[in-house]
Amino acid sequence: MIGKNTSLGAINITLNRPAEEFEGSTSAQYNIEASEGFEVEGMVSGLISDKVRDRAVGDYRDVDVWVRNSVTGEDIKKAEDVTARIMLDVDITENVTPGFMYQRSDFDRKGKA
Repeated sequence: MIGKNTSLGAINITLNRPAEEFEGSTSAQYNIEASEGFEVEGMVSGLISDKVRDRAVGDYRDVDVWVRNSVTGEDIKKAEDVTARIMLDVDITENVTPGFMYQRSDFDRKGKA
């Protein structure tokens, strides 16, 4: 691994691969504190055929942050995020399994960071 002995450390992000058997999950949450809003996530994974496995993941988040313009009375910070990812593993031979991934994210932000 590159960076394991660096003075500041290293970050390694590993995505879950498509599963051999069907699996799925969903979650939803609603926040009522300073960043009022909700988030919904879902995932399905499994075999498409004997040699092809897929994994589809989606996330939707809509949050209003408590930053109000005291002159206009308007909320000036809001975030609406949508992310989707599809992964495919294809068994070409016993020792060759390429993976394909497509990910799309759309971040709609209003207000300063």
